[in-house]
Amino acid sequence: MHFLACILFFNIFINASGLDDLEKSLKENLSMIEYPAEPWHDTPPEIFDVVIVGGGMAGLTASFALLTQGISHIQIFDENADGFEGPWLTYARMNTLRSNKNLTGPALSIAELTFHAWYTAQFGDQAWNDLNKIPTHLWAEYLQWYKKVLNLPFKNNHRLQAIIPEDNMLRLIFKKPNNIFCQVFTRKVVLATGRGGFGGKEIPSIFQSLSPSFYTHASQIIKQEKIAHKDIVIVGTGASAFDNAAYVLEHGAQSVTLLMRRSIPPLVCKDWYLSTPGAHQGFYNLSNTDRWQMFKTIFSFGTTVPIDSLNRLKNYHNIKLYPNITIKALQEDNQRIKIETNADTFTADYIILATGFAIDGFNQLELTNIIDDILLWQNIITPDETSIEQKLGRFPFLGPYFEFIEKTPGSALYLKNIHCFNYGASLSHGLISGDIAGVGTGAQRLALGITADLFTAESSQHLANLAAYQPPPGEVTEQDFDWLLSAT
Repeated sequence: MHFLACILFFNIFINASGLDDLEKSLKENLSMIEYPAEPWHDTPPEIFDVVIVGGGMAGLTASFALLTQGISHIQIFDENADGFEGPWLTYARMNTLRSNKNLTGPALSIAELTFHAWYTAQFGDQAWNDLNKIPTHLWAEYLQWYKKVLNLPFKNNHRLQAIIPEDNMLRLIFKKPNNIFCQVFTRKVVLATGRGGFGGKEIPSIFQSLSPSFYTHASQIIKQEKIAHKDIVIVGTGASAFDNAAYVLEHGAQSVTLLMRRSIPPLVCKDWYLSTPGAHQGFYNLSNTDRWQMFKTIFSFGTTVPIDSLNRLKNYHNIKLYPNITIKALQEDNQRIKIETNADTFTADYIILATGFAIDGFNQLELTNIIDDILLWQNIITPDETSIEQKLGRFPFLGPYFEFIEKTPGSALYLKNIHCFNYGASLSHGLISGDIAGVGTGAQRLALGITADLFTAESSQHLANLAAYQPPPGEVTEQDFDWLLSAT
């Protein structure tokens, strides 16, 4: 026993040493590229240059990209507790990520900052070679390490309530625990608020009259007492539906019934076609019609179920999938729910809605007082009556650096200072504002645009600074030419 304990201690020591060595190397290389870059302009301390709302992967990557450009007076705010930013430890109920393990993601091409480097530093090259896909909990740990080693400015437990334009600034109202409110002022705000950042959860209207005690959305916490020894119905058949089915069965559900509108689950993942460097860089430059048609195709096919999610269910015999189902009515009956459909009546103790996220800025709390000013795709292309085109029409039509655009030119100039770096950006920019494969490209585009805009906004000040500019001590002076002039 003592011998085994010594081996375990030795392995832990080696792994810790490997991570220490990686961090030392990373620190040296970051200093070589002058990170964080020297600030190049002055902002009053009470006004941030950029506030990033959302401290998940997109928000972290955006902050790193800004700091490489000398935009240093920034702050990240996240509504969750420390360590629980993003979906990875809450509603991302898959065992592993669905992405390729080799993607550099938020590392911005710095080798020592990749998940690959972080993982091998702790577990070794052979473990990396044996790894198929990245365990979800390890991705969460990696992002926490990323936040720490880059020393990113962070505040947790702050939920954005409103964005209020004031003069040449934006006033942001945040809600903290115990109903305490605070405000901050910033020149720019980046909404790195994830999949639900432009509309929140998609709750079918038929469920909105049902007592919340009988259902939850798949993006919410599922309480153990709601599922243990209970009959669960899951509405939807995308990847999250199957991940949630596995989760509740693993946590003691008596049975799971999956209800889907389609005849068969989606079998082709069309959005992967936009996960290439060409698509990341070039999608924004396509015509409006081409971008619209590409996402119409993606939405028509739906989200496929990864083979890992399907295999996770193979040992369970208390799960059934019903195709071609349309829900007609819901009725509460003696602490259970009767679900009347076009095919049959189902009974459940609890319902999980794996129905995805809405695109509807009118339902986004922090946009309530500005949404009427924002240009939407439906103002550019008139959608038909299908649900897919109606959804496409509600996406925001964004500028080249993810900034909102005015619906009426000249009526809301402040919108250029609000950058939509969440799923709402997809129809304008492609999959570079949240997907691991493209988030680095998106963050760099965002940071370069913000840097350029902050510079041009201060053009008069830069002219004055240039006129008054004097070389730092040690540079050449007029006296340094005396010996040469006297020689002639």
